[in-house]
Order: sequence, then structure tokens, then C-alpha cells
Amino acid sequence: MPDRHIAARQLNRTGLAAARYPGRESEQRKEKPVRQTIILVPGLLCDAAVWEHQVRGLEPDHAVLVADLRAFDTITAMARHVLDIAPARFSLAGHSMGARVALEVVRAAPERVDRLALFDTGIHGLRDGEAERRQALIRLGEEEGMGALAEAWLPPMVKEGRLTQDAALDRALRAMVERMNPAIHRNHIAALLGRPDARAALSAVRCPLLVGVGEEDRWSPPSQHEEIAAAVPGSRYVVFADSGHMAPMESPEAVTAALRDWMQMPSAREPGNTPGDVLARAMAEQAIAAQIYRFAQANDAHDHDALAEMFTQDGTFARPTEPDRPVEGREAIRAFFRDRPARRTRHVMANVVVDFLSETEARARSYVVLYSGERGETVLIGDFDDRLVLESDRVWRFASRRGSLAFT
Repeated sequence: MPDRHIAARQLNRTGLAAARYPGRESEQRKEKPVRQTIILVPGLLCDAAVWEHQVRGLEPDHAVLVADLRAFDTITAMARHVLDIAPARFSLAGHSMGARVALEVVRAAPERVDRLALFDTGIHGLRDGEAERRQALIRLGEEEGMGALAEAWLPPMVKEGRLTQDAALDRALRAMVERMNPAIHRNHIAALLGRPDARAALSAVRCPLLVGVGEEDRWSPPSQHEEIAAAVPGSRYVVFADSGHMAPMESPEAVTAALRDWMQMPSAREPGNTPGDVLARAMAEQAIAAQIYRFAQANDAHDHDALAEMFTQDGTFARPTEPDRPVEGREAIRAFFRDRPARRTRHVMANVVVDFLSETEARARSYVVLYSGERGETVLIGDFDDRLVLESDRVWRFASRRGSLAFT
């Protein structure tokens, strides 16, 4: 079950008692936390302004980047951009469409994301009539301008009546939309209409997850977020009272507090976190390294069946000389090794480094030197980047094994 918190002075309609957001005491600590990178991803028709309060609140202790998605028209391209600007490891938060981008980042590179936060979003596919409604808004922006689009689009995005009661919020939201243009809007709508299956991406989450939603979010209601939080064990679920879909701007203090607490959660890759204890982790690391060495020995022995059985049923393999041409599936891998011309080889593996993503998933990197021929000439020096999973028979197998050349 997710850990559920309420960030509010009062909760309308729920009948729950008022609660201060937990974690304020963390702001009073004297120790300076390690400076980690946080990437914030804005949503449809949003820019860095949607995260303005959060950037100010997080920057004293963390390196904060806000992704710029204006030039991209697919969720996948947006996710690639985030990975391009990110360091090797980072924490990632997304709002609305940006949360879908964040999930795609995790699907593509789960080993790089230390923590994940998703705000005011969904994992569903296209709804009936969604494409038509979005196309109508595109036409409105093109024919009457971004001001007219803001007038029509913004009111349902916030708590009902909020824009008439909060002139500063109204101005900030309208200015943000009007900084966009119809071409950017078309790009974002194309990305949303062609969005990948976010449920599949959610299954890749192996890091601490924060799920937050405005209590009055009419576009992405709390029920959707309860489903997301329930899908990832140990996740934290936060409801922001008096907020709609634009919670980072409607409840800036509460969202910032939630993110500050989230950054105090231990990363899935911090020592002692996964697997469950030091001994289990050491044994798992040893088993993974042994599998990497066995692969080299089986390759030299031309034991095609043993090689194939080291992969999951749908595993992939790409040799160092052809890293972008993977062989997919255990039987195809078996055939690949069986059909190769036989030659005398010795594969020497070294510098095996294992990084656990969870108790049943790991990433490993290693070096390979290949000697071949009667005189043992050096054929190549390369690297392997592996993702392994612990299957039901308690054997670590390669879900993917990708080689690359160190020198060309």
C-alpha cells in the first residue's frame, strides 16, 4: 500500500482532519545534504514557470534543471532529451504530460533514475473523444491566438473559481501559455495523442516513487493517482487540498515540501537498501559476476545451449562489433551462436561492476578482451552493458546484453 499524506489546512468534502505536511523538520537540519541533481519536467503548454517555487525551494541543497520540451513532438523524443541533459544518475519529477515523459525516461533507462515523482497525470490511453477535443483547441490557438486558447483551456485546469479569486495565479498561468505558440501546441498534442503505454513504463519503476495530485483535479482526478501509487510498493501518495491540475502553482509550498521530503527518501541504489542486507547483496553480486564469466567460457567452448539458457525467454544480445543489431529471443540467440563459423577463441572478462536496481533486477558492466586464432592475436577490446533479472528458479539471466568496441 502507498504511504498516503495530505498537504492541506483543511480537506473539503473528505471529512478528514487538517494536517501539516510531514517533513518540515527536515528543513531545520543543520547538516548540508549531498548535492544531488533533480530534473523537473513541465507539462502541456508549460515552461519553467510551472516549477518556479520548487526550483527556489530545492536549489539551496540540490542542482535543479528544468527540461525544455518545446521542440519535440513525441514523448519518446522528450524522454531522450531529458536523458541527454541529465547526469549519470538523477532524481526526476514530472507534471502532467511531463510525468508521462518521466515514466518513459524510467522505461528507457531505469538504472539512471534514483527517485521518481509524478504530479497530476495519468497512465491511461486515449479516451473517447479526446483527439477531437484536443484538435479543436489546436484550431482555436491557430485561428484566434494563444490568448483565446488560454481563456478556454485554463479554467478547467485549476480548482473551480480559482482564477477569479487569485489574480496573480491567473496572470502567471496566462503569461505562460502565451509564451508558447501554435506550433509548440501542435507538437505537444501530437506527443500526447501518440503517447506510449504508460502502464508498461510504470512496471519499470524500481526507485522511490512520490505520486501527488490536486484534490480538485478535474482532468486527472485523485482516483487515477491512487491506482498509480498502488502499482508501486512503498510509494508515497500526496493529495494537495484546494488545488486542481496545476498543483505546483496552486499549492506551491506544499508541493515543494513534498519534494524536499521525497529527496530525503533513500535511493534504491544507496548502500544497504537493495537487496535486503549486505550478505544477500554480496551473494547476488557474486552470482551475477559468475554468470558473466560463464558466458565467456561457454562462448569459447561453443556451447550454444548453455549460452542460450543464460538469457531470459525474450532476452536480447548484441555483440561488440554490431551493437545496434541485437538478436532478440532465446531461440534466436541459440541459432545465432550455433550458426557462427567455429574458431578458436579466448574471451577474458574484467572490471565487472554490478548495480542493483531492485532485489530481482541489476545492471552490470564489464570489459572484454578477445583473443583468436592459433597464435592468440588480439581481435578486439570492448565493453558489455548488461541488464539481468532474477527469475523464479533463482537464476540471474541476461534480459539484455549489449557489447560495444572500446577502440575502433
